[in-house]
Amino acid sequence: MKNQSIYFTIGKNLASLRKSKKLKQRELAELLGIERSNYAYYESGGHKIPLDILVKLADYYGVSLDEIVKTNKNLKQREPQPPPHTNS
Repeated sequence: MKNQSIYFTIGKNLASLRKSKKLKQRELAELLGIERSNYAYYESGGHKIPLDILVKLADYYGVSLDEIVKTNKNLKQREPQPPPHTNS
């Protein structure tokens, strides 16, 4: 169940990013070199998205992978954390 919610969240975020650029699924699929039906499955949460596709999407939209895979609520609540200290 948890994996399905992750894919749904990613798909929801991808759809939101695509719509913010006023792109159609077909146009984005062409940019990625994939079939529109595959991209539609990504947005619906029905397919795992290959990492190389996620990286291309993050680069295209100018966002981090975190912004694609996490809910906006979690991102807004998150504060930058200092790096862990090492006792050397």
